[in-house]
Amino acid sequence: MKSKWFSLIALIVLMAGCHPAAWKEFTSGAGQFSVLMPGEPTEGTQNVDTPFGPIAVHTFMVELKNKDVAYVTGYSDYPEAAIQAIGAEKALDGARDGVVSNIHGRLIAESFITLQNKYPGRDIKVEARDGKHAVRNRVYLVKNRLYQVLIVTNTDGLLSNDAVKFLDSFKLQGN
Repeated sequence: MKSKWFSLIALIVLMAGCHPAAWKEFTSGAGQFSVLMPGEPTEGTQNVDTPFGPIAVHTFMVELKNKDVAYVTGYSDYPEAAIQAIGAEKALDGARDGVVSNIHGRLIAESFITLQNKYPGRDIKVEARDGKHAVRNRVYLVKNRLYQVLIVTNTDGLLSNDAVKFLDSFKLQGN
């Protein structure tokens, strides 16, 4: 009997060390935001051609391959004149359409949201063509800066506690 208890206690001690990556706040000084992420993000910048000329898209990503999920946040600055010319709603429509197009998916839900009760945004859910993966993306327009906070996962993961924790944790710094 003692060996069973010893084995059980040893298993519990071993399992205690096998917890997922700790969530911690990531802050981007240049991006002027913070967000909770389940690990240290990989930073990247890519220039994207737009009707307004090339725009640098700055991204920060944590990919958990064992869970088939990626947490991504990023921002891009558009010319002020371009945002003024098309307006916030058309800019957010363009961001939505870009997500749908980029994953060759279909829009399954969209709601109008705000950041800090001040800046317009969208909460977008897109199902990928394969029907197994999906993206949930919160897009905010803060003056001429477009922020995106998104999770790429299986279709069941869009409303998981971790997805909501990540999406709800996004905050502006210094605004």
